Amino acid sequence: MTNKSPVLFFKISLCLVFLISACQHADADGYETVSAIAFQEELTANLVSVEGGIELLNPFHILNMDDQYLVITEVREDDFLHVFTLPDLQFQYSWGQHGRGPDEFMFFPRFINQNEKELHFYDAMLQQMRIFGIGDSTLVNLKENSLFYDGQMGSPLNGVLRLNDSLYTAHYELPDENVTNEFVALQPGRSNPVFTFGYYPETDLEDPDRYFSFNKSNMVKPDGSKFAASYFRYNILKIFNSTGETLIAINVQDSFIDEDPNNGEGDILYRTKGWASDSYLYYLGIYTTSDVFDENPDSTYKPFLEIWNWEGQPLYRANFDRHIHSFTVSEEHGKLYGFSTHDIHHIYEYDVSEIINSIRND
Repeated sequence: MTNKSPVLFFKISLCLVFLISACQHADADGYETVSAIAFQEELTANLVSVEGGIELLNPFHILNMDDQYLVITEVREDDFLHVFTLPDLQFQYSWGQHGRGPDEFMFFPRFINQNEKELHFYDAMLQQMRIFGIGDSTLVNLKENSLFYDGQMGSPLNGVLRLNDSLYTAHYELPDENVTNEFVALQPGRSNPVFTFGYYPETDLEDPDRYFSFNKSNMVKPDGSKFAASYFRYNILKIFNSTGETLIAINVQDSFIDEDPNNGEGDILYRTKGWASDSYLYYLGIYTTSDVFDENPDSTYKPFLEIWNWEGQPLYRANFDRHIHSFTVSEEHGKLYGFSTHDIHHIYEYDVSEIINSIRND
């Protein structure tokens, strides 16, 4: 790689996007085959020390709250949520208590949605969405709504995603039944599903094996009009509208990466984390096994950043300079913020302002 600006190389590759779209075609199952794009110059982090005596021992979520706060959660009973200001990353406070009180949680909330300065926690124990407002010194309990569906049989929801205050989606599963659809649309306070939608890729598997094999990560467009699903173990992306219609289903073909680096030994993870704006989808590209991604602090492995638009076109990708496990983006500040479960002392800050501006201007 030469010393020219990575954005120059990026602009050249972005001009090829429309050529890439010419390589898109629908296969027999209705999936469009999309060719992945080349890598740009590696992204370099600025390491920001975590203040307030905080050690990120088991971080799980990282959220940009309306470009004013950065929230990082940890899998722990008390003080499981840490709040920092943006863009200066000044620690403000920790929050979250274990218990049965009105502002307490019996279990760590795995699914958290956001709406501007609101955090929407899915409480699996209570089968509720618990909504809190975020401020400079604490979170304030705003309201609670039940969220479940008939036939759920007490099992917790998975993949809970807020489209708007009156419509959520989740992965659809019924005990001892091979359901047709992948997703269920739910209205808070209503026990029967609004509708079910989405179809599994063709497979001979039956539930529960099919359900776990096609586990997925979901991201919503902030205006609530679309959401995207990416499969952990398959190089497939899907984009839906808020009525459950499949707008595009993509099979990604990648000639730049060995898609099976372990020669069939262990499941390959493709995309499990990301962040979405009204214009773009930002994915953490993995392309390795869970053992390498999650559990090996001595590995030289580096994941990469992918940026797509909501029309299913790849726009940019580049390797990170280090092993990060999750990130969020502030387009307003031109920053990407990430963490590694192998580094308890730092938040990783990447300047992506030129990349975002170049995407917008081309």
